[in-house]
Amino acid sequence: MLPENSVDLAFFVDSSHHIANRAAFYRTVGRALKKDGRLAILDYPPEAHDKGFCRHLPEELVPEWQTVQEANEAGFKLANVYTFIERQYFLVFAKRQ
Repeated sequence: MLPENSVDLAFFVDSSHHIANRAAFYRTVGRALKKDGRLAILDYPPEAHDKGFCRHLPEELVPEWQTVQEANEAGFKLANVYTFIERQYFLVFAKRQ
């Protein structure tokens, strides 16, 4: 429901595993992002459960590679990967022009 080209940053934390049809969702988010806007996703990988970092079961969590693939399908390209958060992956995507 956000106006097109109105958002600088869409930042999703510990939530991608709750989103159905993520590629379609990210595509919708992309329409709201400005030309230089970014999509940031910070979430737990499936192995986080076994390490005691997250209460969600491994099959409920989204692997990093799958997040990259779904964002790519939605028209984004991976711009940055941050590794300073040990228990989670932190990915930033730019809109493909």
